[in-house]
Formats: sequence, C-alpha cells, structure tokens
Amino acid sequence: MNGTATEETRAARSTRRSSGHNWGLLLIEDVGTIIAHAQDVRACLRDIVSLLADRLDMEVCSLYVYEPQSRQLTLAATKGLDPASVGKVVMRVDEGLSGYAIEKMEPVMAVDALAHPRYKYFPETGEERYHSFLGVPVVDKREPLGVLVVQTSRRRRFTRDQIRLLKANIQHVGQSGSSNPAGSVWIVACWMPWRSRSSACR
Repeated sequence: MNGTATEETRAARSTRRSSGHNWGLLLIEDVGTIIAHAQDVRACLRDIVSLLADRLDMEVCSLYVYEPQSRQLTLAATKGLDPASVGKVVMRVDEGLSGYAIEKMEPVMAVDALAHPRYKYFPETGEERYHSFLGVPVVDKREPLGVLVVQTSRRRRFTRDQIRLLKANIQHVGQSGSSNPAGSVWIVACWMPWRSRSSACR
C-alpha cells in the first residue's frame, strides 16, 4: 500500500472507531481505499489479504484468481501461507476446497479441512497446521473471478456474521471493477499475464 493510502486508511480507522461507527462498514471502506489507490496488482492483493487477516483475526487470508479458459485457480496473494507459493499453487476447479467454492458458487466451510474429502494438500504452502477453512467465491455479474479463503489453526465453526462480512467485502472487491479500473477486473487482467510470464521463467 502506498504512503497516502496507508495514512488515509489509518486516519479513517481511528476516526470511525472513536465515533462508534460499525467496524464492518469501516472494513469495506478500507478495502475500497486500497483498490482506489492501487498502482501495482501484486501489492494491491497483498494489502487486501493482509488487511482482512488483521481485522478478522485470522491466521491465514488468501486470494485465488480464477482463469476461465483453463478452469484453474491460482494463488495470487496470501497472508499466513508461505509467500514463495504465490503463483505456484494451481488447482483445477474440481480439486480442493477452493475449487469446490467455485463449483458451488457459494461459501464452503470446513471445521477440519484436512479431514474433508475435497481437501488437497499443497506442501509448498505450509498449510498443514491450519485446520478450519472458509472459502468465499469472488463474483462479478455472476461470473467467477476467484476465491477468498481464511484459515485458522484452531478447529472452529465460522459464524454467520463472519461469513456475511467476508461476502460483503469480497462482493465489494468483485464489483469494483465495473466502475473502477483499479477494481477486480483490472486485478484479474493484470494477474493473468504476470502469471504467464512467471511460469515461463520457471
């Protein structure tokens, strides 16, 4: 996040909290601020998942971008998993819990992801120590753009309020591309060629 966006986000957070405004709405606003000031796609995605992980008190928050031609999900940003796995973890939509969220086009929750029949292990991420899983599809005009995932090491069931808050934030990201060139359409458009260049170099 650049200096201006960081300062504005911190100032807004302090002002809203002191005035007693709903912190969930503040979180949506802060995600919007990150998108509005985005200059670099990878930094923008890192800032979004870091913000969500921090505010929602999650050990892991990751964003997987969906590529419709190959029908694959690629890890595009993460807070909590090994950052070296970004761009390297790729799964088909019929693989893993994240793929399952795209298949169902609705949130997928697992109290113990490692025991779920759709769980797929990627050793490069270091995710084996995280048990609970919640994946929420990123959608724009009914078209899947990706999946937002949060994880914790403690086995837990996510509340309806937490699921609603994640859906609200990811819907905000998904719909920003319709009116803001720095929104999700821009994110996906920039991410795909970057990943192609990265894959060619490996």
